[in-house]
Amino acid sequence: MTRACQLPTMNTENTVKGRPGLKVLRKNAGLTQLQLAVKVSVDPTAVRAWENSGAVPSFEKAVSLAKTLKVSLKQLAIEFGLDVSGIPDDSGGDEM
Repeated sequence: MTRACQLPTMNTENTVKGRPGLKVLRKNAGLTQLQLAVKVSVDPTAVRAWENSGAVPSFEKAVSLAKTLKVSLKQLAIEFGLDVSGIPDDSGGDEM
């Protein structure tokens, strides 16, 4: 028997066109949109869409973004306006 996994839902209170937080994270990392695109193996239009149109990356790309920007997946999810209530904070340990 498989158990359904509930994904975080969009937090409509914070849903706005674009994600200025993602742009801030990118700039804090000292990266241009093109440089970030190369590091996460996407077309630069994907980075623009994530920052400006409210598009959300796949989980695989979100992991790559979090690593590249040196933030937790939870923080990245918050930047994309996802409701992360109930998700525990990162333990901070590398267990793999």
